[in-house]
Amino acid sequence: ALLPGGLATAVFSGPVAVFLSFATVAAEQRGMANAGAVWLTYVGGAAFVRLFGGRLPDRLGPSNLVAPSIAAYALGMLILARAEAPPAFLLAGLLGGLGHGYGFPVLVSQVVTRTPERLRGTAMAVFTGLFDLTALTFNPSFGLVAAWIDFEAAFTVAAGTCVLGLAVWALLEHRSGASPPVDC
Repeated sequence: ALLPGGLATAVFSGPVAVFLSFATVAAEQRGMANAGAVWLTYVGGAAFVRLFGGRLPDRLGPSNLVAPSIAAYALGMLILARAEAPPAFLLAGLLGGLGHGYGFPVLVSQVVTRTPERLRGTAMAVFTGLFDLTALTFNPSFGLVAAWIDFEAAFTVAAGTCVLGLAVWALLEHRSGASPPVDC
């Protein structure tokens, strides 16, 4: 039951690392005067869904929000890949923030609810470690893609990673039956 959540965490956290590392640089390279404004929409989107949409995961079920969260992030990455003007960069930031605002809490929820109580500390350590591991691998890899080709390619491949990862996650999630935690 933990495998789908682990995969979803890697699928989510890798593109998050890429977005966080390269969005401002790409916006500056493409002439956005105040590239830091991307983070206003990112943080605004994340804060909005957490403050005003916090009940949605409880109503729909956290696993039902994994795919929309990662899909919103992927869409933000695709917009970021092609953005040339401030409104596109701001929209990419907003979609990334919305995806992050729901993605992180629903993935944490899955780790907690699918892990036996005595192993939750270990499971959370692995969960947060996946964020570090994906940053450690995705940032240099996608930085090389951006350097060798361009940011459009890097963001497009990151979005593709989301889509491919979501397909594998859905298969694993279906096979696992999203069962409650089983004590090992």
